[in-house]
Amino acid sequence: MDFFNKIFNLRPAAGFDHIQILAIVIGTCLVLYALLYIFNFFVHRAKVRNLEIAMARFPNYADVRYKIAEVYYNYGDYANAEKYYKEALDIYPYNSSIKIKLAMLIMENKKDEELAFKIFAEVRFAVDAEPRAKYIIDSYLKEKKLYDKFHAGYAQKSPQTT
Repeated sequence: MDFFNKIFNLRPAAGFDHIQILAIVIGTCLVLYALLYIFNFFVHRAKVRNLEIAMARFPNYADVRYKIAEVYYNYGDYANAEKYYKEALDIYPYNSSIKIKLAMLIMENKKDEELAFKIFAEVRFAVDAEPRAKYIIDSYLKEKKLYDKFHAGYAQKSPQTT
């Protein structure tokens, strides 16, 4: 740095040396990161609060609980996400989207393959299974390299094996 200072006659801004400027920049970045984290937390709480108001107004509407679970899942609060997925399934037990998301949550966070496989099998091998649900489950299991294990354990037990 001294070489460049001599050539260009550079002086640090406002009398600060380069180490002090670096410390100021790092400190500013840390403060901004903390403010962003706090702001993100309040946005998360506002989303949940608005959905909880809707849940109070429409207590038998499973999609509101599903959306609350999605918000919790996206923000990493997996215990609350699982709670709201299960509440949504209690209201509407035939919703394949909720079952798929719950099985993914169980597999990724609880590491309980058997329970997740059981839930996947309920959706994947149902007599009236949706093609979209089959595709999502198969793609997810192929990505996790569990497709063959799942089909070996559950395909022969199902009424429909396609």
